[in-house]
Amino acid sequence: MQNTCKCCKNKIYLDKDTSANGYIISGQCDSCGAVINYEEDIFGNTIKDFSKCPSIDSVEVALDSDVPDYMEGIIRIGSITKFFDNGKSVESDELTTNEEFHSEKELIDFVAKKLKISSSIVSFI
Repeated sequence: MQNTCKCCKNKIYLDKDTSANGYIISGQCDSCGAVINYEEDIFGNTIKDFSKCPSIDSVEVALDSDVPDYMEGIIRIGSITKFFDNGKSVESDELTTNEEFHSEKELIDFVAKKLKISSSIVSFI
């Protein structure tokens, strides 16, 4: 069955097998390496979740180069790449919006808060 990775939000294919309580859903994300393994009842409610997301080691942010001249002093996120503790990396567009920031610190704090990581592991490329 096709699903969305709980860790990197990319599309993944998971196996779905029947169990005494409903279904066992399992698989591994090729993008981030997350191990997905959970049990749900016949109504689709999660009973137990043993999934393990890799930890984010660092995040690189590229700034948007298409900011109009009249918006001088405004910076925006162009792209974000997450690097995981298992050696894999994923380019993520979950934070690539037209959100406007007035300083690099403000942008870094925003990214850190949204990804629930320390701002010390966020850098610019």
